[in-house]
Amino acid sequence: MLVPASATDAVAAMEPSWNLGNTLDAIPDETSWGNPKVAKDLFDTLRAQGYRSVRIPVTWTDHQSPPPPPTPSTPRT
Repeated sequence: MLVPASATDAVAAMEPSWNLGNTLDAIPDETSWGNPKVAKDLFDTLRAQGYRSVRIPVTWTDHQSPPPPPTPSTPRT
């Protein structure tokens, strides 16, 4: 695979591109807004139509577990 010489070349190599939108941000899951589940056949179709890249945005905060409780630090003397 050839590595693009510049950011502009990298973007040009990704065109045309397709945006999945905020499908993966739907709560409780990606079908909640009426979209079909994202699967390999979607990407196969996009490739067959000539798309070279896909933007897959996702907000991770709804997919993370809560942080552990804070650990008290050792008092300084």
